Amino acid sequence: MGELIESFLFYLAVLSPAIVGIPLQIRATKKSRKIDKFFKINCMLASGVQFVVLICYVFYVANRGGQQAEAIGWLVVAYIFFSLVIIGLNTILVLVTHFMTKWILKIKNRKA
Repeated sequence: MGELIESFLFYLAVLSPAIVGIPLQIRATKKSRKIDKFFKINCMLASGVQFVVLICYVFYVANRGGQQAEAIGWLVVAYIFFSLVIIGLNTILVLVTHFMTKWILKIKNRKA
């Protein structure tokens, strides 16, 4: 059961920007077709949720004990070192979602 929870938290840490950022940006693009304050909020939420899930993952593995605790701690250090790259990737994810939603809405408006 412990491995199941650990793998769930790991995959959630990887996929959380998509789970949070994409639906929120689709909703924001439907309301306003411009890049505005909601875009910034969605980017911050995507990265913030990812960081919180990663911290939960690290604490879960560290409290479980074993040889992995030090390696998982280095995962947080790597996240902090590469945070600009990761936040940039999360921003690109949200930006691509914005433009795809805008494009789909434009096609729907032409057909209607």
